[in-house]
Amino acid sequence: MITVDPISTVILKIELLDKRTAENWIKHWETIEINGYIPIYLVCDGGTALAKAHEEHLPDLIKQLYTYHAVAHILGVIDKRLGKAACDAIEKEYASNVIIEGANCEESKIQRLIKRYEENQKKAQELIERYDSFHYLYISILKELELFDETGKLRDRQTAEENIETCLDLLETEMGYEKQVKKIRRFMGDLLNYFEVADVILEELLAKHPEISKEVLEAVCLAWDINFWGKIQRTLDIYIWANLIEKPIGKRCSKKRKTTFLIDADVYHKRIELLRHLFYHPDTVPKEICFRRIGLKVLAF
Repeated sequence: MITVDPISTVILKIELLDKRTAENWIKHWETIEINGYIPIYLVCDGGTALAKAHEEHLPDLIKQLYTYHAVAHILGVIDKRLGKAACDAIEKEYASNVIIEGANCEESKIQRLIKRYEENQKKAQELIERYDSFHYLYISILKELELFDETGKLRDRQTAEENIETCLDLLETEMGYEKQVKKIRRFMGDLLNYFEVADVILEELLAKHPEISKEVLEAVCLAWDINFWGKIQRTLDIYIWANLIEKPIGKRCSKKRKTTFLIDADVYHKRIELLRHLFYHPDTVPKEICFRRIGLKVLAF
């Protein structure tokens, strides 16, 4: 499976070890090559053993950091924690206000309740502002990981890197996340390599298929982009009816298969599934079905 996505899309069978060294990784890759699979693109986390194995055994291979490990795994947990803290503080503020409204006691006690409410209100406001600031910077970084702009044109890697650095500077100097920023900066060299991979693919595609118009290619790139699917998901919040793709039954299962939704919680997985079915079953047709969206989420990096 070949993809530009900076995510791990294939899980390989691998032996269990207490510690996986560079030598173990090299032996594993050699076994894969013996079985006829030639690696052309390595998506991995920031493990030192993997990095060493890459340098020794696959130095000419492009190494791409899995963006979840490089960004979301570091900042996403903080974002969730700050969001929960803000919500808990709001709930506490609300509860203290309810107590005041229902209080039937002497003035001195009411004043103490009011003081406690004001303290809770101040604390909630501080936590809300901190979460808002962090969440804005976090989402801004995730936005820079998108390959294509709103018109389907490939974005400039240098501009994306500069914008990410600006957000990291603010997280470090204004919010005090020096340790987390230092860890992300350690990955920056390989974080956006998929921009270069995409650029080469687009050039080769146009060279091999000059009949493809620029407008058509940009539309395909826009549809490929994760943000485009996220917009569709938000649109489905409003509408109950949606035109979705019917999954061909095929010969693999005698029992009638359910309709495959165009969108689900795992955006990347469903997009790959959809493209695979359309490739092998070009006669697939859209089917209008009743669909109520429940709990779908856009995938985080």
